[in-house]
Amino acid sequence: MLPKRKPNRFSQITPYVMAFTGLAYIVMGGFVIKRQWLLVPLTEVMSYAMGILLMIYGAFRGWRAYQALSESSQD
Repeated sequence: MLPKRKPNRFSQITPYVMAFTGLAYIVMGGFVIKRQWLLVPLTEVMSYAMGILLMIYGAFRGWRAYQALSESSQD
């Protein structure tokens, strides 16, 4: 059996960073839909496609952060 190691500080902060980036992607998706801009002007269809894609990815990142937080609380 391997001895249990104390988690370092960075591993305790990581889920919160993951949650913040997920929220940032969701906000950025809303910005792309509203402004129809992502470094270059976008058509309406392209802005909705990119915005929804960014929001889905942000939700995925948020879900992964939730899983990481629940795993760290069980330890």
